[in-house]
Amino acid sequence: MSSLIMRRILRFSMFLAVSLCLPITANAQNEASYDGKIDTTLDANRRAEIVDTVISTLNKYYIHPDKAAEMAELLRKNLTDGAYDDFQSRNPFIRQLTKDLRSITHDLHLGVWPIEWSLTLDEISEEAKAKEALMLRYDNYGLPTVRRLQGNIGYLEILDFTGPDQAADAIAAAMNFLSSSDALVIDLRRCGGGEGYGGRLLLSYLFKEPTYLATIYTRYTDSTVQAWTMPFVPGPRMTDIPVYVLQSRRTASAAESMSYSLQTLKRATIVGEKSRGAANPVDELNFPDLSITVAVSISDVTSPITGTGWEGIGITPDIDVPAESALPAACRDATEKVIKKDTDEDIRKLHQWALDMYNAQLNPVKMDKAQMDQLCGEYSSSVSVWQEDGHLYMRRYDGEPAVTLIPLGNDEFAVEEREARARFIRNPDGAIAELVFVFADGYDYTFKRLNE
Repeated sequence: MSSLIMRRILRFSMFLAVSLCLPITANAQNEASYDGKIDTTLDANRRAEIVDTVISTLNKYYIHPDKAAEMAELLRKNLTDGAYDDFQSRNPFIRQLTKDLRSITHDLHLGVWPIEWSLTLDEISEEAKAKEALMLRYDNYGLPTVRRLQGNIGYLEILDFTGPDQAADAIAAAMNFLSSSDALVIDLRRCGGGEGYGGRLLLSYLFKEPTYLATIYTRYTDSTVQAWTMPFVPGPRMTDIPVYVLQSRRTASAAESMSYSLQTLKRATIVGEKSRGAANPVDELNFPDLSITVAVSISDVTSPITGTGWEGIGITPDIDVPAESALPAACRDATEKVIKKDTDEDIRKLHQWALDMYNAQLNPVKMDKAQMDQLCGEYSSSVSVWQEDGHLYMRRYDGEPAVTLIPLGNDEFAVEEREARARFIRNPDGAIAELVFVFADGYDYTFKRLNE
């Protein structure tokens, strides 16, 4: 069983779980795919029943009644005009309904699904729940990567936000590991959303005091809740360091909630591309007699700072770069900020070396194959230098992991995986004579070029 079912469970329980505050939303879906799912045949009466059911559901639950009325008008017109007459089976028909609904609202949470996609808590077997828990653990609860980058920048990638029972320990462990960082990068470029609790817990590490994050209004219950950071977190908070959030066009839903809260509160710099614009918390209503589920956005989310949200708009980055360049761009900006506060010269030098590397990643020094060939070869102490796919690599001893050399110009290279420099020394005739491996504290190793 995939994690999709668990997200359906989480959304089903939204009515009982609004006390968690941040929107409990699923990964925003762009195009529904029903491959491999059970299909059913339709006739004109069945199509009309489905349209009537979708319309009545929207009118009762959809967060914006004016948009619900527009969608209802479009579906009825299409049904009357015969636009749906050629659909003889359920899956293509409800796929078209989803496209028609979204043509009005551009709401990526809104849709009509096959009912077997959505199961209530009572319909999930204990075996299936255990399997889901096993898969969540295998995926480390949506946190695949936690590491320290050059310049003492903490890096956390989030692929999926999971519920409190699963996420709390993993998030606490990650944030405690990163607590000594000089800056923090949260990578949401591959995150389509999930359950909002994990985001609220993580955000709580970034503020000194309980902080008002968002307002969530639900129309059909006429109720409003406020989302706040938590008064307690297990471990030290990181309230005084620069924070960066990486996003892409894929970033959506609960991931956007994190970006938007941090941006409007001026607690983080958003780097990358404009996000998807899927904000509205969603619930799903099952109609077994029609074999469909209607996913309805029941609430909207707004910032207490701006009074607005990002539904249908997306979040505009503060540093607008292609998603693939977002990490070095964020690290460069972070290091530029941190280095201004350095009082220790040795630490400042380490930050400066990191800054040089990030600048070189964003503005590469061009080297052709012939230039790289001059540097490639064997050096003393079993050091090898070679090029592959336009990049230069170095390894000491067979079997040791290779390190990437990033050209800085004038035969000097940053070492991507280590806080060090590689400098190639030439003879008077221009031939490479030595490779010097230098650390920021001034310690160095010299490797003689061997005759070839």
